[in-house]
Amino acid sequence: MNTQIDELEKKLDSEPENVEVLIELASLYGEENEIRKAVDLLEQALGIDPENATAHYDLGVCYLKVLKSDLEVSDIWEDKADDEEFFELAIVAFQRALEIDPEFVEAHNNLGTLYALRGWNDQAREQWERSLQINPDQPEIRQDLASL
Repeated sequence: MNTQIDELEKKLDSEPENVEVLIELASLYGEENEIRKAVDLLEQALGIDPENATAHYDLGVCYLKVLKSDLEVSDIWEDKADDEEFFELAIVAFQRALEIDPEFVEAHNNLGTLYALRGWNDQAREQWERSLQINPDQPEIRQDLASL
């Protein structure tokens, strides 16, 4: 197992309310494709700090990762078995992150990606243009925008 994960798990045992540790641990689990564990940790973090934009964003990333994966959603979550529910959960998570931090570039980018996946080009364009207003140095977003 990942030694970083082990260290953070131990730290979490002694500091179960540490939101930063919960988020960092969730991120590591997400990198290991243990999405269910990552989501559980992020939901725990949001239970402690519901105004944490990073936790909302990371939660959206988890849902987006499930949508973009080749795995069947039901293989990961028996109780949430369709892509539509994950699509909605991801949108809500990114929108919530943006309510808390309207300048969260990555949240705009991923929300734009979700919209583009659905063919909602006007909404995707709006998110990517807003992202570029905040940070114009994003050639990959300019490319995505041009592809619309």
